Amino acid sequence: MVLDAIRDTRSSTAVSRTLQAIILGVAPDDAARSALEALMETKEYRNDFADRHEAIGEARGEARGRAEGKVESLAIVLEARGMHLTAEQRDLIRSCSDTSKLDLWLSRAAEATAASDIFKD
Repeated sequence: MVLDAIRDTRSSTAVSRTLQAIILGVAPDDAARSALEALMETKEYRNDFADRHEAIGEARGEARGRAEGKVESLAIVLEARGMHLTAEQRDLIRSCSDTSKLDLWLSRAAEATAASDIFKD
């Protein structure tokens, strides 16, 4: 099999991953591509490069999830307190991925008398 040949060349990790990516890119159909991807997930074909990049992707996804949760929490607090936001303020909240800033806004939302108090910098 082609992946076995790549592995047996003892090429560097970067070269092996590049060759594997090329093979996946020219796979004749979705079924063949899926089969190759599944094979590359086995321990025999995995390597530190793939594991490292998978971990980076997972960390990014987890951070995005935390930010989305804080955005939802902020919306709940504001709604419960009867605060009405401008369209600009809603967009500001929805587009924020900075969890520290979201935490600050949540703290302010608990005590603010007006929505504008939350976003002052």
